[in-house]
Amino acid sequence: MDKKEAPASGFNPEKTKKQPEESVVDLDSETLKFLESHSNLYFFFPEKELQEIRKFVKTLPSDLQSSARRALIENFKKKLEESKKKSAQVQAEIETFIRNGPTRSIAEIKEELNRIITSTGLSAYYADFMIAVDKFLDARTIVFGVVNKYWSNFKEKWQENLFRDLFGFIPRGRIFVEVLPASIYIKIYDLEDFVSVYLSFPNTTEISARNSGGAKLATPPKNLPELKDKVIIENSALTPPALSGQIKTHEEEHTVFDYYDPALSLGRVPNMVRQTDSLVNKTRGEIDYVKFINILDRWALTWVLNWESLAKDEALAYLKDGRNPYTILDLLKDDKGLYNYFQGHVEEFRNRILRFVRINQIGIKDRVLSTTDISNLAHETLLKGWVSKYKKDLNTALLAVARLFRRYQNSPEDKLKIIRLLSQEPLNKWPRLEKILG
Repeated sequence: MDKKEAPASGFNPEKTKKQPEESVVDLDSETLKFLESHSNLYFFFPEKELQEIRKFVKTLPSDLQSSARRALIENFKKKLEESKKKSAQVQAEIETFIRNGPTRSIAEIKEELNRIITSTGLSAYYADFMIAVDKFLDARTIVFGVVNKYWSNFKEKWQENLFRDLFGFIPRGRIFVEVLPASIYIKIYDLEDFVSVYLSFPNTTEISARNSGGAKLATPPKNLPELKDKVIIENSALTPPALSGQIKTHEEEHTVFDYYDPALSLGRVPNMVRQTDSLVNKTRGEIDYVKFINILDRWALTWVLNWESLAKDEALAYLKDGRNPYTILDLLKDDKGLYNYFQGHVEEFRNRILRFVRINQIGIKDRVLSTTDISNLAHETLLKGWVSKYKKDLNTALLAVARLFRRYQNSPEDKLKIIRLLSQEPLNKWPRLEKILG
């Protein structure tokens, strides 16, 4: 009989993993003093502390540096792990507080945030959390302001008129507008109305429109630009009432995702984009074939990592609405589904490469490459990234999430904390997170 893994007794930031005891008896007095002065999270800033560790180790005699570095880095890793767990706890608790009282005053929300942060010892991160809360409060102010204006101007007809100003036409069928904590949720019961709205989004097709359960309006409405990223539509013509809550939870999570630092998802993408842009701008004239392929590979990698950020957003939303990691994996890697980022971007990638070759007057030494040859190379390079990098990372990431859920998810609160932990890491780092929590 196969051994089944018994679930742990809930997700506890303090007890997810038993840490091995670190022997410090052989450390010198200066290193012990450094450890003592860096023992809590109150003044823990990871990048700054790493710099201080490197600087401190250099001041020690050479025979003491190795043991000191090992002990200090081990202590650093423990604090980093603890800060991530407690950060997830803060995010989950403040989100629950806001959701349970969407009209709470700004003073109440900030007071509760301060209480939660103080109780977890993460006061050093107050400003970062406050940025996310301020984004929510700004969005709430905008949403409530728009709704109140339309109610004042149109009374019982406010929903139809809001729909008209958002999408450019009066709905033919029934709609229902629900005001969420920081967004507007519109149930569209006529399929043709939904398709018309959906097709106004960029990069959409009628097939995807007729099969979509819902979406968030990412482009600013012409007449109400302040509602950019704050309008969610549901295809109520296809969505059974029992699943409406699932769609709403899913799309709401996309909004929550936007409140936190995008760098948590993009990881090293911004630096890679800058480095690749610099390389491309400097590369002109005749170059080796190997260098040309290297440029294509690096350029494609930035696209792949951006896809992983998009996939992370979708994965978190699906986890939030109750889908299991295996179902999510099947949805995201389905080449015929809604999330084939390769098909959606390959034409743009080819055009970027051809433009680079034309403008920078690139020639390949010892090779004669036609425009078709270069276009095919670009296609093959991006396809390789889709299959060998993106799908591989997606697979290992979601399997790691499945193991995390088996171990720690015993309640809705546990699930939310795990989701917030995942939100702190790029998708390709989720397997590492699972090992840390092991």
